[in-house]
Amino acid sequence: MRSPLGRIDLNVDIGEGFGCDDATPPSRRIELEARLLPASANSEDDEFAWITYEGQWGEKAKGHNNGPTGPNRKGQWTEPTTWYDEKLRDSNVQIPSGKTAGPSATNAFCGIVAFVSNRLFVAFETWPLLLPLLLIGAIGGMFVTVRNTDFAVVREPLRRRRRFGQILRSAANWYRSSAGLMLSIALVFVPAGFIGSGIQTLIFDNPPVKNILDVASLPEIVEAIAGLALGIAVFGLAYAFVVSGVVAALRETEAQRPVSALGAYRIVFEHLARLAIARARAVATVVLLSISVVGIPWAVNRAVRWLFIEQAILLDGADRRVAPRLSSDAVRGHWWRVFAISSLLNFVGLATGLLVVTPILLFTTVPLGWVNAMSSAIYVAVAPFVALAYTLLYFDGRASDLPEGDAAD
Repeated sequence: MRSPLGRIDLNVDIGEGFGCDDATPPSRRIELEARLLPASANSEDDEFAWITYEGQWGEKAKGHNNGPTGPNRKGQWTEPTTWYDEKLRDSNVQIPSGKTAGPSATNAFCGIVAFVSNRLFVAFETWPLLLPLLLIGAIGGMFVTVRNTDFAVVREPLRRRRRFGQILRSAANWYRSSAGLMLSIALVFVPAGFIGSGIQTLIFDNPPVKNILDVASLPEIVEAIAGLALGIAVFGLAYAFVVSGVVAALRETEAQRPVSALGAYRIVFEHLARLAIARARAVATVVLLSISVVGIPWAVNRAVRWLFIEQAILLDGADRRVAPRLSSDAVRGHWWRVFAISSLLNFVGLATGLLVVTPILLFTTVPLGWVNAMSSAIYVAVAPFVALAYTLLYFDGRASDLPEGDAAD
């Protein structure tokens, strides 16, 4: 994307391809010129001999990467009038590529199509057994997980061991019983959306950044990454507030005190300095390790170990130096389990909205702005559930010395 406020042309008509084209400015219009060509060539030395070529134009490759066929094997050449009437359309659907709460449904659709086309298809063509192996692994993993877990609701006490299914079911049960409170806490995403869009417009569409971008002619990927990083920063901060608000609400619930969304955020602001410094240090460490490339394994390890900094501060009163250690204690001994469950929870948080609205995007005429709005609303609604599940996972880790009767899988 040329800028965070650019435009994408959405194309889901099989006759003209499947995916998205970047239509953001600046652009250059090329006027077409009609030229008449003969229907056939007289000999192989004819300057129009290429018209009769039946092979592939370009490098031979597998599947969709193979060279395209020539014009004489396409309908727009052999039957131009019919092709124009039946296949060609005046324009594609134009969608804005601005920021939404969570992943934009339309932008995600374009990104997924591009990734599948450019990466997965090539991988499956190179290693034909990869797809069935992945499917077998995914189905087998789901079967083993469902068979060996327990989905019974366990509300009390909060601090106890729970199986994976119990974490999900208990989080869903708490969410349902206090949906108004959870949704009120999640409303922090609404101002975050306006703030994020405003900051992007202010930075990218006004001097001096706009002038620098115009003069520097930076690659589009650089500008796209900059816009994406800014959006992630704004919504990442909002997400951290939602997680902290949910944890604060659970703290009051554990103490059997009434709590409201404002009351929960009042608690968050009382501990804001500790929360911000501890989380900022953790994020900075993970980012620096990731940038070094060789430190990526350590970055992943630290990211999982420090998942529960907010829980350690708000629920156990840890200061900014002790909180990372308490979070690590909750992970110690079952890192892989925490990694797997947290990965699933992140997927639920990010993908639920996309999975729900993708059929609407593909098979209905609902305006694309409404599709993105629905995706954002689902993302906002699911965020407190993810925070609840994370907190129960923290309690499970901190209660790892309880009897085997309360053991987690």
